[in-house]
Amino acid sequence: MQVEGYNYMFGSKAAIRKYHQTLPLALSKRYGRAKQYTQGQVDTTIQVLNLNKRYALLFCTVISMS
Repeated sequence: MQVEGYNYMFGSKAAIRKYHQTLPLALSKRYGRAKQYTQGQVDTTIQVLNLNKRYALLFCTVISMS
């Protein structure tokens, strides 16, 4: 039996983990270490890493709040 939304939730957890593990390092390698990156820099890096854009806003919001 499959619960509605289970795969969506599982997939989002994995995607968020992948963002957390790869995006900050990739941004610093591409553009140097910085407190903030432009929207264009983040979008380009997400595209290069082949990350799901659906979770980009959540990642950026979490980073800016910490």
